[in-house]
Amino acid sequence: PAAAAVFPAAEGWTSGTSGEALAALSWSLLVAGTPAVVVSRWPLAAQPPARLDPLVAGFYRAQLAPAAPRAAATVPLFSPALQRAAKRLLAVPATRHPGYWSGLMVIGR
Repeated sequence: PAAAAVFPAAEGWTSGTSGEALAALSWSLLVAGTPAVVVSRWPLAAQPPARLDPLVAGFYRAQLAPAAPRAAATVPLFSPALQRAAKRLLAVPATRHPGYWSGLMVIGR
């Protein structure tokens, strides 16, 4: 299985539902052995097609450059990468609003 399943564009399961679709998708991936599911809570900021949402881009950057080295055999943890990305956005006045930094969540590890 993959180390994580990342769904930054969750428009289909966030509008007009009570979360059953998101829970079912996350549960099925976790049961299949994927240790983490990263999903958006709402449609993230619209960007030109060539650009990622600032939180998603920061999450990927933080995940590729972990803060502390870890053993190669361990499962990657995605919450610390998301936390680092959110803190970077909080530090900039233009992206301090929660709409910029609270749109993703990690389910699992």
